[in-house]
Amino acid sequence: MLPLLVILIAGQNTSTLPVTCLDARPDGGLVVAGQGAKLIVLQKPNSSNQWTSRVHTLSQSPTRITQVRLSPDGSLLAVSTGIPGVEGQVLLLDPEKGTPKGPQISARHKDLITALAWSPDGKRLATGSYDRMILIHTLGSKEGPGKISDHSDVITSLEFLVQGRIASTSYDRSVKLFDDKTFSRIQTLADATEWSLGVTVRPSDGLLVSVGNDKLIRLYSMGADKTHSFIRSAFAHSSPIIQAKFSKDGKALVTIGEDRSLKRFAVPELSQIGKPVSIDGLPTGFALSGDTRRAWFATQDGTIRQVSFDDKNEVQALWPETKPTAQIKTKDLGLIRSGTPGVLKITGMDLESLKIIPSTPELKILPKQISATSAEFEILAPGWLGGTSVTLDLQ
Repeated sequence: MLPLLVILIAGQNTSTLPVTCLDARPDGGLVVAGQGAKLIVLQKPNSSNQWTSRVHTLSQSPTRITQVRLSPDGSLLAVSTGIPGVEGQVLLLDPEKGTPKGPQISARHKDLITALAWSPDGKRLATGSYDRMILIHTLGSKEGPGKISDHSDVITSLEFLVQGRIASTSYDRSVKLFDDKTFSRIQTLADATEWSLGVTVRPSDGLLVSVGNDKLIRLYSMGADKTHSFIRSAFAHSSPIIQAKFSKDGKALVTIGEDRSLKRFAVPELSQIGKPVSIDGLPTGFALSGDTRRAWFATQDGTIRQVSFDDKNEVQALWPETKPTAQIKTKDLGLIRSGTPGVLKITGMDLESLKIIPSTPELKILPKQISATSAEFEILAPGWLGGTSVTLDLQ
């Protein structure tokens, strides 16, 4: 037996920040996302199959980007930044250049902004926050914003209805509807059993969908008096549903969940369409193309990917531009004996890019099997290394 050879496996650098939010232009030519204090702009010219990227640093730590939302015509980008427990503000930017555009919004929240929504005409912007407030800002107006303080917990999503309403969800387990002119509450839909995380609306008829921690999709139809009534619900994911979006024609609903899947459902039947898309990493949100043929999703491990909805559900990595760094979940090293190699087994993600660097060249690393999620290596050590310590740096 090789005496007292101690092999230390160095940990990875896990400082990659999550991509916390993203949005996309309906034509699919522009994707914007927030990662820490950086605004990521991914652009695909019509005549090219290649994506280009630009990164704009909007602020310094501890300020960070929490939400991004493109205006209905795609000409303006709302970006919320803030410091936890201190403030949340909105910047109005040129979506391609990342520079300020037009009159800015001066009103601020007392905590991070958690939701953004544009009015259908692009003239107003609604913001929701950890401070439980909803503010309705009129662009270019010298008057202060309209204020709604009706929720008892964090605002998680907002959406304007063309029928003169604003819908909101909250950790207080409710979906609420407000008049978008008087800001008075019209209706509370409070049948959720856990946190309500997302709301989306079909513009043509005001059909409303809410999703949340209870893993359900709930449908509400709008009557002649503009109030909503529950239609049906369906269990859609095995973990909380983060977000939902209607297709442009309103016939399909796309959802993303913490079970690491992206799914499509027929509306109003809520029957699943095709196979779900499996996601590597915990998702933080997604955006949908106008033709519903593509979607873009972001994850906690700092990646942005595009999926094409077809028979293969092909997924393409867009960010970071370089090959993703291997993410290690478990590692196990067997005993090394003289003349007999030890076996190092690793599980994780993107392991094809894994590099193992020994602290001494006499230690031999021989790959036996490598895939995206598992890898196995033989470790050969000469007898004279007994009684020493050797480090394996996993990168």
